[in-house]
Amino acid sequence: TLTFATDGGTLTGSMSGPQGTMEIEDGTIDGDTLSWTVNMTSPMPIKVESTATISGDEINGEAKLGAFGTASFSGTRA
Repeated sequence: TLTFATDGGTLTGSMSGPQGTMEIEDGTIDGDTLSWTVNMTSPMPIKVESTATISGDEINGEAKLGAFGTASFSGTRA
C-alpha cells in the first residue's frame, strides 16, 4: 500500500506491506509524474527507486530493485 501527500513539488508518505511500513524518501512530484526512494531493511537491505505516473485514480510505474532488476507496478486509489 502506498500513501502519498504532496506539498508543492515535494512528495512524502509511506509504503507498507508484509515487511512493515517504510517512509518515502527523496520524493518529488512534477505534474502527474512521481518519483521516490524507499530504503528497505527486511528481509535484506535494498534501495527501491520508483517512478510513476498518476492518471485519475490510477497509478502505473516501475521500481528499480537494486541487483534484482526492475519491476512494474500499478494500482488504484482506495
